[in-house]
Amino acid sequence: MIAQLPPPRQLIEKEFDLFRCEAKHGIRTPPKPKIVMDLNSRKSIGSRLPVLFLTGVLLAGCSSVEPGRRLGGPPLESLKTAYIVIRPDYAAKIGWNIQEALIAHGVTSTTGSLQAKPADVDFYVEYEDHWLWDLTMYLASLNIRFIENSSGHLIGSGAFRNGLFHTFPNEKAKTIEVVESIYKAK
Repeated sequence: MIAQLPPPRQLIEKEFDLFRCEAKHGIRTPPKPKIVMDLNSRKSIGSRLPVLFLTGVLLAGCSSVEPGRRLGGPPLESLKTAYIVIRPDYAAKIGWNIQEALIAHGVTSTTGSLQAKPADVDFYVEYEDHWLWDLTMYLASLNIRFIENSSGHLIGSGAFRNGLFHTFPNEKAKTIEVVESIYKAK
């Protein structure tokens, strides 16, 4: 339990009374402990609020590409054909951005619905993009999954998450970063 200190004016008056008593009667009192910080002072707490607020904003406002994950299967470098599933309820431009990122890894790919997926590709890609509105539409999150075509097993995944105090990320750059994180995962 924290002891409540008297207001500063009362502290000064008590010290003055002790000083008069010492001078008049020659009584020496033990030295008083110095007050480092008055917990009731608005100035001391108020001076810390901007620092606390800034720390909270920085922690909550971060957007990040999470480290990619590999879940077994053949090495991604050996897979050279892919199919990107574009669902009608997700943004097609994300699928095209994934296709561009895969080209950088020497992967030939096509896009379309899950029902039109060819049987002769090495793997297919599914994604989920979530968008929110704040003066303009912005990418709130993105999940990308690489799935082995022959077995249907998940072989890699990656994600992007925007923070509470969000940024307005370039969706193409974030998509490419997520694909890169999957390829870098071990």
